[in-house]
Amino acid sequence: MSKWGLFLEALRSGLMRRELQSEAWVLNAVENSISHIDLSDPGKPVVTSTIKLDDPTPAPFKRGRIAFNNASASSTKTFSCASCHPDGHTDQLLWVLKTPIVSGGSQIQPRSTMPLRGLRDTAPFHWDGIPGDPYGGNNSANVRGHSPPNVDGSSPDNAIRNVVDGALKSTMALGDSATGNGDLLDRNERYYMSRFLLAIPYPPAQKRAFTNVLSKRAVDGFELFHIKGNHEGKPQPNVCGDCHRMPFLVSTNTPGSGMDAPTWRGAYDRFLILPQGRLNIIDFDFYRNIAEKGIPEKDLWRLSWRSKPRFDPIWEMVLEGSTGYSGTFARQLTLNRKTANQRLALELLPALEASAAEEAIVLQVEALLDGKRHDSAISKEVTISKLIKAARASPANNSLVTPKKGNF
Repeated sequence: MSKWGLFLEALRSGLMRRELQSEAWVLNAVENSISHIDLSDPGKPVVTSTIKLDDPTPAPFKRGRIAFNNASASSTKTFSCASCHPDGHTDQLLWVLKTPIVSGGSQIQPRSTMPLRGLRDTAPFHWDGIPGDPYGGNNSANVRGHSPPNVDGSSPDNAIRNVVDGALKSTMALGDSATGNGDLLDRNERYYMSRFLLAIPYPPAQKRAFTNVLSKRAVDGFELFHIKGNHEGKPQPNVCGDCHRMPFLVSTNTPGSGMDAPTWRGAYDRFLILPQGRLNIIDFDFYRNIAEKGIPEKDLWRLSWRSKPRFDPIWEMVLEGSTGYSGTFARQLTLNRKTANQRLALELLPALEASAAEEAIVLQVEALLDGKRHDSAISKEVTISKLIKAARASPANNSLVTPKKGNF
């Protein structure tokens, strides 16, 4: 729905209006199209045409993303799942929702919004470890007991669908205005949203090398996090990785609390930590000092290891640890006589070709070899040796090859 009450394509995310002319252009981001609006009568705007853009997004993912951004998923028709999880991330706010009362408690606790990136193979979900639980065991509402599984664990679709259906009955419904049994999103929309949620990726790790080899400091961080831990004057060390386990840095059925241990992946772009955000309180001097600097994520997350310098390499673990992408993803290189002998070119190009051979990326090239133009993925016809040889013989500023596109 546009600002003029027009039904446009999915998720209007941009608007350009020409002040001197009675027209506007609207970018429909999820649908990946542009709509032209006739504003000659501002009280009665008209969609005159819609231009479909090239879109390689798989149809199930796209349909699920539309459902995820659809305000019809709420009983008031005023907010969508994406309102609190923009782009599958987190609004970094605390909410009091219809979550279980923890063992020994008397009221619902506030919960910080969790990111939806990288959900696959991390069930059950939420801080309390209850929705979409294929394993059973203790949880925050049954810390000392054993709850049975509430979904069939034979497929990850079952766990995430349990979350979708539960959210439509509770978080997305005002009071008891919706049952969540189809009165908000229909069966197909729920199915495609579930598929979308299982496919939301993390962005590539910020500091991962194109060789996929960790720096010495990142290796030290992994060792501290998963092996050495912190003794804190105790006979046995407190090891972070005992709960935040490889490969996704999560776990469930935490002894003593029953809660799920959230992932450390993507810690570099969220600053609200812990289930109740209890460190992010401006009345705490230590947090106020961080907030006055703009809340640098590293400074905030250092609080989790009591700001001990010995554990600072853990941050390199976060910055370099894999989020599912090769370090070669989205890299580009220009080869010509000037760059062909540079160390970066000689190291990056073999890494790109190796990743392409492993099908970790699609390596797209534009090249002029023997007077013939090539514009295709790296193949037997275009090899590293040919590229470097041709680059050394090319004019100094003549771009030989630009890998311009990669898909994981």
